Amino acid sequence: MPQVTIVGAGIAGLAAALRLVERGFDVTLLEQDDFLGGKLGAHTHEGRYSADFHEHSYHMYLNWYRNFWQIVKDVHILHHFMPEPGLAHLRPIRGNQPANLINVGSVRTFWHNILSGVEPPLEMFLYAYSLVDLMGTPLPHRHRSDTSSVFAFTNSRPYGGRRSMFLHSETLAMAFSCPTYLASLNSYRNFIRYGARHPDPMMWLLKGNTQQYLFEPLEKHMHEVAGEHCGQGARLRIRRLTRLKKVHLSGDAITGLEVDDLTESPTVTVSGRLREARRTSRVEPITGDVILAIPPKALARLVDLDILKVAPTLGNVSKLRSEPMASLNVYFKRKLPNVPKQIALLLGSKYRLSFLDNSQRWQQGTPTATTFLNVIVSDFAGLARGGQADEYAAIKEMIYDELSRYLEFNYEPASENDDIDRDRSHLQTNVGEELFTNDVGTWEFRPETTCGVRNLFIAGDYCKTFVDVVTIEGAVVSGLMAAEAVRQRVAIGDPIAILKPETYPDAALTALKMIGAPYAYAAKALSMASDVLKLGYDEMFPNGGSANGD
Repeated sequence: MPQVTIVGAGIAGLAAALRLVERGFDVTLLEQDDFLGGKLGAHTHEGRYSADFHEHSYHMYLNWYRNFWQIVKDVHILHHFMPEPGLAHLRPIRGNQPANLINVGSVRTFWHNILSGVEPPLEMFLYAYSLVDLMGTPLPHRHRSDTSSVFAFTNSRPYGGRRSMFLHSETLAMAFSCPTYLASLNSYRNFIRYGARHPDPMMWLLKGNTQQYLFEPLEKHMHEVAGEHCGQGARLRIRRLTRLKKVHLSGDAITGLEVDDLTESPTVTVSGRLREARRTSRVEPITGDVILAIPPKALARLVDLDILKVAPTLGNVSKLRSEPMASLNVYFKRKLPNVPKQIALLLGSKYRLSFLDNSQRWQQGTPTATTFLNVIVSDFAGLARGGQADEYAAIKEMIYDELSRYLEFNYEPASENDDIDRDRSHLQTNVGEELFTNDVGTWEFRPETTCGVRNLFIAGDYCKTFVDVVTIEGAVVSGLMAAEAVRQRVAIGDPIAILKPETYPDAALTALKMIGAPYAYAAKALSMASDVLKLGYDEMFPNGGSANGD
């Protein structure tokens, strides 16, 4: 029976493993952490709070993730997900009610979103039209043009403005941790087009942590499938705490993988660095195929001169830009008031903060008497330095302080009245395994599924796929493409189905763009007139019109 070794048990590697085991392959899965899921996974720590699960980020599961949802249905865990139609926007006014956007792209919620209060109605209309304009504007084929940014597009529109640009910036920070002047217009357009086709609900959220609600059921299902196909020779071996160090070639084929056995997960320490984790090194012989489902920086480290001789395009992986980010699980000593149940964007915040209140979502593992937030630091570049414990303690205080501008809690570090449970709160960064970003001009550098090494296949959300966007679905599709390439090479089993996202027809989007154009320019004129009147009023009455100047 054909053998395949998959390096990396993130969602890309697991998707590939599942579909190959279903077809009777002998699969060995190597994972450097002691848990599955990669950046989608959840881990615990030994000690006083060993029951707390920490995730690298809150996760949005979108309707257009067709291949991901197919796996969810196969594993019979669809009931683990709950619909979430809203997205909250908070301003730095403690106790202020959030402005909520609901099912963006849906006709039924159009006027609610225009009048939501996130921005003035005219600006919200212009933002909505800019999305229609983006979807309805033909762009050169991706393979020939990937040189325009989101900023360049929105800034070129006469109806555009600072506030609508701000909303695009907030969306990109939450979804991709990428500024508008660097974000690829093609990738952003795909993301908007996919979501617009099925906007209700806006997203789905898990009812618990990914370890217990996603990856434990998936691992159990995979072993059951392997057992059902054991007569065909199918086996599944998952080797945790095994890190790939070097790829050994003979000619144009992999003959061995040099790996390190670790004593702890390298991605759960605060700095992302191992502490005496390397135990032994060994070389595992390879007689079949290899799928590398690892982050781009990890792949770039493996590309030595031997690999470059037979697969020179893999050298381009080192040109891909990645972005540091961090996740801070904040536990409070009490239940905080007025915390949104939806994912909340903190408008205008330092470090581009957003959060999800897991204490209102997770069904177990978190006491309901207290608040537990998963806070994402999308702009972590200025803080991603060093790695000493005291430095990270200071970083956490900076985030707590910024968070206190938006939520009602006592932030008094030296007082007993302080509401933060510091011993329980946990900071996790992706320093060393930064998030790939859909930057302008990166398409040509992203790896294909296959390369010059005949038994090597590449998977990951940074690979070239029809999805294009760095998402859970992008990772799943890349894993399925790698699995199908392996299956085709040995010509065993049925083809692996890979589903494409649905979008509205180009003609319909272009027509909608043309219909909306006069209204957009009218809204821009009214917005400019309103700004002029406000400026004149402020100049005439610098004290707000008060007679006594108080």
